[in-house]
Amino acid sequence: MGFVHIHRHGEFSALDGIGTANQYAERAAAIGQSALALTDHATLAGALLHIEACQEQGIKPIVGCEVYFREDRLTAKDRKDSTYYHLVLIAKNETGWRNLIRITSEAYRTGFYGKPCVDWALLERYGEGLIATAACMSGLLPKMMFKTDDKGARSNIQRMQNLFGEDFYIEIMPSTIEK
Repeated sequence: MGFVHIHRHGEFSALDGIGTANQYAERAAAIGQSALALTDHATLAGALLHIEACQEQGIKPIVGCEVYFREDRLTAKDRKDSTYYHLVLIAKNETGWRNLIRITSEAYRTGFYGKPCVDWALLERYGEGLIATAACMSGLLPKMMFKTDDKGARSNIQRMQNLFGEDFYIEIMPSTIEK
């Protein structure tokens, strides 16, 4: 089994993705990758293009979304709290795909305050069939770790493991950023 990108932004991630679905799929196939993920910010708009492009190249499409997360999406506006964190959700089966659609739709419908956000309640309700990663440095767990909030980080990991079990992962990426 080779390396597969599971946190990748496409043309529908404003200011993050630079290539089209076809360009990414062609490149992944050219370098011998067997699969390729799409995890655009807060949208599944590019999912069907991604799936078609991957299938044309004979590689497995993996569909996800880098959602915006708040502890409680429903009260953020009342509290005037615009703080949010990144969280990557990936569909591992059809149930996960349907739940990912529900989560992202509900984030726009009821969790929009600056950004369409999900929260613990949505993850608990629609987490079946999903894989979650702690995301990039803008994720809640990385932010806690950066602040050396060990208690908060452990609590977050435990809660994510309770929701996703073995389908929760912590992303590791090289960085030259200093505290």
